Amino acid sequence: MSAERPPAMRSPVVAAFALLAAACGVAPAVIAQRGRLEQLERGPLAREAQRDAPHAFAEAARALEAARAVRAAGGPAFEWRVDEAALALEWASTQARVARARERVREASVRLSDVSVDIARMEERTEQIEAELTRRAADAAAVSNAQRGVAAPGGVPAADRAAVADDVRQQAELLFAAARMLGAESAQREPVAERLRAATTAAQGRDPTVALVAAGRAYRAAEDLVRELRLHAPAAAGATDATQLVTELSNAGGLEPRQDARGVVTILRGLFTTGATFARTSDARLAAMARIVASHADARVRVEAFVGGSDRALAERAATAQAAAVVAALVRHGVPQAHVEAAGIHRTPGGGRTDDRVETVLVLASRP
Repeated sequence: MSAERPPAMRSPVVAAFALLAAACGVAPAVIAQRGRLEQLERGPLAREAQRDAPHAFAEAARALEAARAVRAAGGPAFEWRVDEAALALEWASTQARVARARERVREASVRLSDVSVDIARMEERTEQIEAELTRRAADAAAVSNAQRGVAAPGGVPAADRAAVADDVRQQAELLFAAARMLGAESAQREPVAERLRAATTAAQGRDPTVALVAAGRAYRAAEDLVRELRLHAPAAAGATDATQLVTELSNAGGLEPRQDARGVVTILRGLFTTGATFARTSDARLAAMARIVASHADARVRVEAFVGGSDRALAERAATAQAAAVVAALVRHGVPQAHVEAAGIHRTPGGGRTDDRVETVLVLASRP
């Protein structure tokens, strides 16, 4: 049998009850159980259970209350009731630990879910970037092919000359539209218009090389006119710097700005769901662009919607409706109506535009 615990090692509560026992003649075992009950009621298990498992603690509290009631009545089952309360409190403490563990599992699940969402978002963005890079590479290759057709028609493979001629002629028409927006007078425009008519006639013939040569001449004439207009344009204070404008548009996101001979061009893909119905995110993109455009009063904006398909008339009608919708949105967001115009264009097969899109051309009097 183990030696009795030294008085110095007894808890203050037990010691107090021992003194009471000496005075009143109460059995030491009962005094010890009373001290134990006090410890159970005030100990860390009770605090833990009350904090983290209140429903389980309620059960233990009833067992503790029952033990207190027996103690007050002086019943013989006091020691048994204290043991029962101790077990109930231990059970409640276990439930508290289970509750905390479940909470940690829940938090970990939330974090895992967040990570999974982030991964999915990054994978989706990666796919978008890869698709965009593929589109840009295809566009750049087609543009390079068109430029090669202008500079050296004989360097274009014979099988590609008809498609390249169509693309070069369309580029010439777009440059001609920019010249008109730059203020070209009728006498200045007529030689270019004549070249364009000749290119259209050549395209209807059977010789793609002749068509490509004629398209190249029209392109160079339109390009020369735009260059001449800019060269003789009066210097204006606060004229828009094309490089700075590209930076502003890039920072807005989703506009893909670039420079070409006409000025600064933005490319907007996925603006529409069907027909001329805007997608959910389109208005925010157009509003961001409108704020930038409106802050550059010297810029004139030509909205060009490109729609492909074998039926040219159908494609042009759809493109015209889309261009008009974009113009209306830009005006609604603050771009002056007099500064913007719309054009619906059939996207030529094999041309420099490999998918349907809307391009906004910010025609600048200053050189891009």
